[in-house]
Amino acid sequence: MANVHCSVKNGRAGKGAAHALYVQGEGRYASRDDVAYVEHDNMPDFAATDPLAFWKAADANERANGRAYTEIEFSVPRELAGRDDQIRFARQMAYGIVGVHHPYTLAMHDTKAADGGRNVHVHLMFSERALDGIERGPEQFFRRANKANPEKGGAAKNRAMNARSFVADTRERYEQTVNRTLEKNGYEQRINMARNPRFEPEPKLGPVHARAGRDERREARVERVREIRAGRSEWQRLTEVHATTRSEIIDLSGDIRTALEERTRQMMQAAAKVPASPREALARFRAGRAAEAATRQGLEPASTPAPSEDELRARDASAVRAELAGKGYTTVQTPKPGQPYPGTILLVTDFHVAQHAGRDWATLHDRRQLLRPYEVGESPRIQYGQDGQERVQTASVKRRGPGLG
Repeated sequence: MANVHCSVKNGRAGKGAAHALYVQGEGRYASRDDVAYVEHDNMPDFAATDPLAFWKAADANERANGRAYTEIEFSVPRELAGRDDQIRFARQMAYGIVGVHHPYTLAMHDTKAADGGRNVHVHLMFSERALDGIERGPEQFFRRANKANPEKGGAAKNRAMNARSFVADTRERYEQTVNRTLEKNGYEQRINMARNPRFEPEPKLGPVHARAGRDERREARVERVREIRAGRSEWQRLTEVHATTRSEIIDLSGDIRTALEERTRQMMQAAAKVPASPREALARFRAGRAAEAATRQGLEPASTPAPSEDELRARDASAVRAELAGKGYTTVQTPKPGQPYPGTILLVTDFHVAQHAGRDWATLHDRRQLLRPYEVGESPRIQYGQDGQERVQTASVKRRGPGLG
């Protein structure tokens, strides 16, 4: 499964109807030939026969800078070649999020991927406002909810869909849905949406405009795509090398003494040519790319041996402390068992997570001790057990702290 992707986006009032036309391939987008399937459900009575009327009403009646829709874009496993199976997967994902109360538009696109395979993906547009059995017109539906007299106010919003944890929860649901589908269809492969070079999404490049001149931002995205693909290829190569090396251990039959000596020799050779893990090897690969870049710029890269994972981790910690110090933070890296650490995530690297700890203090967490990956801007409550590992799956808190950048 090469096309693993799940992202959450928000659309402001005034953008809903246009985006609905885009994902459905209608209106000015009628010439699109990649729209494979479209469905709508949970629409209120005023939009039951014309779903586009719902998104037009959202544009017209949500507050000026309010949210007209939330969109989840996710890929369909390539193992599902039949359209019926693809639609069934899309519905499982959609129903797990919107249920039977949130109006939604679902559109499936089938395009050609960069690697030549199929890129079947789904756009799920939905409203945070939930149906409650009360009939409302287009204007009233999008008014502020009235808890005391629901019939006098608008449809209430599901605040969980606006929580910081919603993105992580959605990606976890996608991971579970994909893995259940793969298992049900007899595939051994499983996915993990945690940070992994194989599953890192590529930034969207968009079309090239002939008269736009030099677009530095697009060039930066192109370079990022190249780096991601190079890292992905290197990760795959290292994984295959590991698998091949581990399978080269000889059968201990015949002369046991000779076989043991041969096995020891093979294992020493394997240890010399294979890094401790693909992640460490990938770090060395990236360091090599940096050295190549330095050479292209006329600089002489250092001739020291490739650093170990512990050395890379120590250097990363020093770099994080330096960056935080430049922002006025003093860093502490002594999380204690049982003590909660609430605060906004300031910085995330391959090895560490920096969290705001109040005023000008920051706590540095080792990612090996955390249960899940975190993103900048999240406000989790991290707590450790006596073994030094995070012991509970954290829940986001509402307090907002400063960020870096």
